[in-house]
Amino acid sequence: MLIEGETGTGKSLITKIIHEAVYKRTEDDRIKYYQFSLVNMEQNLIDSELFGTRKGAFTGAIDRKGRLMENIFGIVFLDEIAEIPFSTQAKLLLYLDEYKITPEGYDKGAIPVPTFLMAATNKNLPSEIQKGNFRSDLYNRFKYKISIPSLKERKEDLRFLISFILQSPFINYVDDNLNYAVDKISLEAIEKLENYSYPGNFRELESILKAAVNDCVIKKQSILLPENIRGI
Repeated sequence: MLIEGETGTGKSLITKIIHEAVYKRTEDDRIKYYQFSLVNMEQNLIDSELFGTRKGAFTGAIDRKGRLMENIFGIVFLDEIAEIPFSTQAKLLLYLDEYKITPEGYDKGAIPVPTFLMAATNKNLPSEIQKGNFRSDLYNRFKYKISIPSLKERKEDLRFLISFILQSPFINYVDDNLNYAVDKISLEAIEKLENYSYPGNFRELESILKAAVNDCVIKKQSILLPENIRGI
């Protein structure tokens, strides 16, 4: 699956929702989730990180499974796939065709690795293909493609996203002493959030809500109110 959209539109969120849904349906502990960011990563390390290495493959190389093998039956999410070098794109295409990998320095044939691969980019990949920066066959190999519009173009999703963020373990706060959670929001606060344009997309909404929840915690509130929302 390939997810395309501007920076901050919630591409990684979609992959986490999919993982959570699959895990709940199967209750299979093997279905893990790993997010692999390719931004600012040294290109010569991407191959070993993804596909693994065997000791002696090059100076300093150690036995390493690689992210795909470490997450067999799970989901590996490649964030900003347009950043990977052309040579790695070819290996990735081969993996998607056969679901097998050959770690660097391994001479006993390809290893079956049934891992579900998801990827995302904030770039226009057809344009990158025209420039010679991305393989057309790899782009076409992604059977399912999702294009995410900016948050201001999908205000109808805002209430769902607010609810999802407030219930997320990464933001939801439970006071050990007072035994409450900041997981409710007033209608007036929702309306205030709906009247903002979100140039920073989903990521900005998440940041605003985190700050608002923190303000609720300081004030010992269990319901998020308009006055807790700052900067918009």
